[in-house]
Amino acid sequence: MMDPLTVLFVNPVLGREKALTPPWGMLFVLAYARKERPTHHYHFLDFNVAKPDAEHQRAALESIKPDIIGMYATTNYLNECLNLAAMAKEVLPGCRVVLGGHHATARPEDDYPAVDCIVLGEGEKAFVDLLDKRFAGEELPKTHRAAAFLDHIDFFPAWDKVEIQAYHPEAGSYFKYRPQAWITASRGCPFDCTFCGSVVYRESRPRHRRRSPINVVDEIEFLKNTHQIRSFFFTDDEVNIHVPWLSEICDLILQRKLAIRWAAQFRANPQMLPEWLVVKMWESGCRAAGIGMESGCNDVLRHVNKQTTVEENLRAAQLFRKHGIILHGCFMIGNVWADEAGKPDGESYEQIQETRRYIRRLLNEGLLTSMSLSIASPLPGSAMERLLRENRRLFVYDYSQWDHG
Repeated sequence: MMDPLTVLFVNPVLGREKALTPPWGMLFVLAYARKERPTHHYHFLDFNVAKPDAEHQRAALESIKPDIIGMYATTNYLNECLNLAAMAKEVLPGCRVVLGGHHATARPEDDYPAVDCIVLGEGEKAFVDLLDKRFAGEELPKTHRAAAFLDHIDFFPAWDKVEIQAYHPEAGSYFKYRPQAWITASRGCPFDCTFCGSVVYRESRPRHRRRSPINVVDEIEFLKNTHQIRSFFFTDDEVNIHVPWLSEICDLILQRKLAIRWAAQFRANPQMLPEWLVVKMWESGCRAAGIGMESGCNDVLRHVNKQTTVEENLRAAQLFRKHGIILHGCFMIGNVWADEAGKPDGESYEQIQETRRYIRRLLNEGLLTSMSLSIASPLPGSAMERLLRENRRLFVYDYSQWDHG
């Protein structure tokens, strides 16, 4: 019988900023793999916490000696992941490096030096398939996609592999309690904004999958009891897509008397944000919200297929203020879309000025506590990126040079 594999999930150093949260995507894959293939030995390293230099990173890799390494790359941190993959192959030539995430799924044809296999789509089942191939002594394919999406996502990420207190204590500064843990209660989004690069779940059916309310609140209670966490942020694209589901989560938090504080990103559509739900959210501990308002111009919102309006965003902001929930507004300028001939068109100077005036109104009326203004980037997997690429309007492929904030 062959020896069990030594499996390592590793997160690279990502800039100089203090790490706010562990890479929960990898921790879900780790938890699933450990459950399905329990005989292997599993490790997790987050170099982004202590930010060790190259020498100490090499020493950590040498001490574990993994047979297979799992990594996750976002577009703006792709270079950091590739550099770490190269280091791993230099230190341990016999190990196999697997890279997944939205960027890899959107651009599998790109050059990924030192990466043995690109995972396309959802990672859990795909990574278990690769473990089986590695255990059997088979070479890994250049790309691999699981035969199906998970039909059961009621499980926690591998929190036991994480020192939660090591993450930036100012995370959750809006709240009374610190530090903060991030919760992923659902996967995917039913909408199709042209700037969105979240390609992994776009092919799933249904497009939006939810953990059960009981499982979500069980995780919150576990983190509170085990790690004394009392502030939580939901990482879901929009936590209020399914109103009865969110309502039940609020009910369970109240029934268990958890006395927590939480925040999330929301859709502003009135049918997804009725006032009675906002009241219940506040009662269950919601104290901060974010909305992707994107623009103060309805014509821009229509072109980017946001499926909300300036008036709906204003209504949502007024509701949150009325019920004591502070609001962060996310805005973008420089969006690009296809004109009637299918050629690139985009925001005019006057449309950008409409957004400026709209932001000023929200601030003057005390409806925003904070805001961000980003330059639209053609993220791989987005309709914007496809439009620009097909029309040969992309000139910089070093993603680290793109402005994502």
